[in-house]
Amino acid sequence: MKIIACLTIIAFVITGCTTLRPVQLSTEALQRNIAAGYLVKPGDRVQITTMDGKQHKFKVISIADGTIKGKDVEIPIKDISQVEKRTFSIGKTSGLAGGIFGVLFTAALIALISLMTSWD
Repeated sequence: MKIIACLTIIAFVITGCTTLRPVQLSTEALQRNIAAGYLVKPGDRVQITTMDGKQHKFKVISIADGTIKGKDVEIPIKDISQVEKRTFSIGKTSGLAGGIFGVLFTAALIALISLMTSWD
């Protein structure tokens, strides 16, 4: 049971420290920067919107021959209209750390109070 609780907390910590941020470029500039390898690199986690409005969320495996590839997706760069990249979020990380500290502090305080009141 403790292992499951620890794994759950670790999963929240890992996902809680990142956020999807839209790349603010024109469609043409966006496509040029992807093709040149400046904007998106293998290993990046992205959400791509194509010209037909479909959204694809995946981890980039490669960018070559005018396409960006993920595990089960291959998108021609010329069809990309918007990109959101998963990036580290200091705000979420700070909030998560503060929340965990608050819960632990409260639990310790309750335990201390209950221990002190049981001496009577």
